[in-house]
Amino acid sequence: MKETDAKNDMFTLVKGRRLLIAVDDNEQSHRAVSFVGGLLGGLPGFSAHICHIAILLEDDAFVSEEESREWANFLVEEKRKMLQTYRDMLIEAGFDAEVVSTSVVLSKQSTLAESIIREQRNSGACIIVVGRRGISKKEEFILGSTTNTLIHTCKNCAVWVVE
Repeated sequence: MKETDAKNDMFTLVKGRRLLIAVDDNEQSHRAVSFVGGLLGGLPGFSAHICHIAILLEDDAFVSEEESREWANFLVEEKRKMLQTYRDMLIEAGFDAEVVSTSVVLSKQSTLAESIIREQRNSGACIIVVGRRGISKKEEFILGSTTNTLIHTCKNCAVWVVE
């Protein structure tokens, strides 16, 4: 049996083949995208939505509403460049360009985990892929863990945490 045939057999039970890859501009996100590309690149039927969640500052952190808008626009443009790099990685790994989408999600009212779950539902993804940040137990207790929240909160989808 060829390696490609083995990969195809492995995924015949997956109902939906849409992945949501939540990324930031760090090494963990880069590894997560590389993992998805290496595992699923070239297999038919898979699509990926790569998103970055930007938690916005409160409006009172800025001098004016215009300054707040300018900051949000700058942030979106910077993150779109990052997302294009990740998109290119998946295409080079064998994904068709038509099945790889990207988005920058601006969020004020929710946590990172809540925003990822909302984006998963909106995109129809059956798998969420995140990179593990690698914080200590003490930091996790104080700051919380997005990964831990995703694993325990997500319903009707798998969560892949890439080390």
